[in-house]
Amino acid sequence: MDEHICGFSLAEANAARKIVGKKQMSKIPALREKVLEKASSRKLGEYIWKYGAGPQMGYSFSIIHALAYSFIGMQTLYLGIKYPIYWNTAYLIVNSGALDSEDDIDDEKQDGTSYTKLAKAISQIRAAGIQVSLADINRSEFGFVPDPENNQILFGMKGMLNVGDDIIDEIIQHRPYASPRDFINKVDPKRQVMMSLIKGGAFDHMMDRKECMAWYIWEVCDKKKKVNLQNLAGLMKYKLVPEENED
Repeated sequence: MDEHICGFSLAEANAARKIVGKKQMSKIPALREKVLEKASSRKLGEYIWKYGAGPQMGYSFSIIHALAYSFIGMQTLYLGIKYPIYWNTAYLIVNSGALDSEDDIDDEKQDGTSYTKLAKAISQIRAAGIQVSLADINRSEFGFVPDPENNQILFGMKGMLNVGDDIIDEIIQHRPYASPRDFINKVDPKRQVMMSLIKGGAFDHMMDRKECMAWYIWEVCDKKKKVNLQNLAGLMKYKLVPEENED
């Protein structure tokens, strides 16, 4: 932009800035020749290109920019080592899409859970010796929350498949729950929601998980009032028909 160096007009200087800043590599050779030709001396042009434009085509920052990020880097390093439960909780909150609270999240971000990132994050955290608990219908919040007394992180319901923001609001609002039946009576969840909560261990402190799933399926399935020959093959397959039967 200094007209005394290469004699660039403001428009030419701005065009050069874009070529260098946006790494438009196909235009770099022509720009280099232009700088060398228009510089007040060839040596000055080579110096400007090598030490001015050259570094900007790599991964470079101004000192004030680098200094600010260095401060942040040291702060995050300290927090990660000194307060691992809280730091890793924040890590999971970001990866589950549960940043801040349900009231502060933009509509565009509400379905932002990356289950691949979340699974990888949980695996890394557990490998570091920090336990990530299963979901708990009476204790879990919208996002992950620290539980330093038990050296663990409490699973956030935002990270669960098929469990949306609205149903999480209802779950938290109608607590506590004495049993899965009590939960159904208070919240009336859709089947996919309930099955995800059971699979995720949300009722483990109330009932064995397999028994809970069997109970729920029996509760919501269509009961047969009569059996015909079309059902017989399935009944025989699962050995539900006695081998000896007078009728």
